[in-house]
This record gives sequence, C-alpha cells and structure tokens, in this order.
Amino acid sequence: MKNQKKILIILSVIIGLGLLWVFKKEASAPNKPAEENASEQVQPTSSPNQASQPFDKKQYSIDDPNSIWVIVNKTRPLPDGFAPPDLVNVGGQQVSAKAASSLQTLLGAASSAGVPMKVISGYRSQYTQTSVYNSYAQKDGVTAADRYSARPRYSEHQTGLAADLGNGTCDLEICFGNTSAGKWLESNAHKYGFIIRYPKGKESLTGYQYEPWHLRYVGKELAIQIYKTNQTLEQFFGLPPSQSY
Repeated sequence: MKNQKKILIILSVIIGLGLLWVFKKEASAPNKPAEENASEQVQPTSSPNQASQPFDKKQYSIDDPNSIWVIVNKTRPLPDGFAPPDLVNVGGQQVSAKAASSLQTLLGAASSAGVPMKVISGYRSQYTQTSVYNSYAQKDGVTAADRYSARPRYSEHQTGLAADLGNGTCDLEICFGNTSAGKWLESNAHKYGFIIRYPKGKESLTGYQYEPWHLRYVGKELAIQIYKTNQTLEQFFGLPPSQSY
C-alpha cells in the first residue's frame, strides 16, 4: 500500500512539472497581432485575372436603331421612316426615354453649377430633318450645309438620343465652346452618359464641324471611355471616317 502511495505521489509530481513547463513555454512565446491571426485563418485568394477587364464593345449593337450605341453618320443611315417608340418630353423637346432621365439630371447639375441650360433641339422626324437640311442647302449651298447639317435618315436627332443645348450665349455656334456652359459640358457631360459627338479637330473623322452644343447619349460606361481616350464613336469602334455621303 505504501509503495502504491509513493508511486502516485511521484506521478503527480511528474505531471505537475510537465504542466508547469508547458505553461511557461506558452507564456514566453511572442504574441501575434490580431491581423496576423486572422490572415492565418482566412487567406485571401488572388488571381492573375484580377486586373480590370477590357471594355466590352459588344455590349450593345451599333447597328440597331433602337440601341443606345447605334452609330449614325454619313455612311450609316437610319431605316427609312424610323422613329423611336419611346419619346418623352424634356424641357419642351422630345427625346428617347433611354436618355431622358440622364438629360434631366445633367441639366439639374449644370444649373447647380451656375451654368443653367435649356434643350434647344431634341428628336427630329425624318420629315422635319428634310425641311431643316433643305433650308440650309438653299441658303448656303449643299457643300456648306453638309458640314453642319445632316441629310434626312443620316441625323442623330432622328434617333431621339441627341440634344442640342444652349443658354442664350452663342447658341448653336462654335463660340459656345468658349462659354462657361460649353466648357462645363466638355468637362462633365460624360458623367451623365453623354458625349460631345462632333468634337474639335475631328471633322475629318465625323464629317461635321465642331459642335460643342451637340450631345449624344451613349450611357455612362461608354461616355467615360470616349472621354478618357479622346476619340469619336467611329474611332472607338474601329469604323472608317465618315467624311462624305
């Protein structure tokens, strides 16, 4: 019996010494910060494809007249008699519902920035565009008219996605680009999904003179790309220049 008690005492001492050694070892180990412990539990995944994906130029059609990316120029006419089915009123002019909300937001932002503007011209039917173009051609001649006015079926206004803006100073004139309103549009239109469709120095590509008042709705994603790259729609989508009919 005495031997058994001695053995139990010895075992208890050994176990106690072992536990004391373990506690001392843990106490002497350096503490890891919480961030390091968390990183050990959940390792972030990385992928070589995390870089920004290239812009999807196939997201919308550039041929469908009802698409917000449709490209209309001197070599790409609209279907005969085309009229957008979703016209709504913005500032006394009709535009496609696809562009209406963004146009209203843009006008509100411009007003808040101290450069209030109005919509001078929005949607034009094929019939109206025929009248507009013919009047310019009779006044200035066909060659001159073709630089600043589109022939019927070749006008962006017929899509309902274009709008001419002004504020009473240099309206529908190149000098509008030097006004506070024109400069604001140049710097901010893309934020609302619009581009300056006929920019300065691009007439050989678009076929039209610089029109700082002429906005075209393409959606915010594409508008930002066009703005960043300083390209025309023709350049961005790899289309040939549209110099003449």
